[in-house]
Amino acid sequence: MTTVLQIVNGAAVKIGLKTAEVDLEAFEFQQILDELNDMLSMWADRGWTPAFSPVSNSTDTVGIEESSVSAVKNNLAMTIAPSFSKVITPALAKIASDSLQMLQASTVYIGRVAYPDTLPTGSGNNCFDG
Repeated sequence: MTTVLQIVNGAAVKIGLKTAEVDLEAFEFQQILDELNDMLSMWADRGWTPAFSPVSNSTDTVGIEESSVSAVKNNLAMTIAPSFSKVITPALAKIASDSLQMLQASTVYIGRVAYPDTLPTGSGNNCFDG
């Protein structure tokens, strides 16, 4: 299970806000945490992270599937970069876009389509050899 600290630190590293030597300040952490909750709440409304519920502490477990953690980190980095005056590199933008598309593709489900009883079936689909 992934914790809030892992996601927040991962996103901060991607934009160069956090390094091995420099930890996040409390207000920076809280700002990123708020953005994380906002982003994942929006994604939950769209059906991309159905198991999400808001988090409040660094040790809380984020209720998302493991396969979506990368998309969350990458897109959270894209979301917070302007707030911290960090430049979004083209590589990060591409990675975030690709990971979000993969997340969307893995969570979108198109159910069975109900056809009316009056719809003709098989018309023109018979193939006779002879």
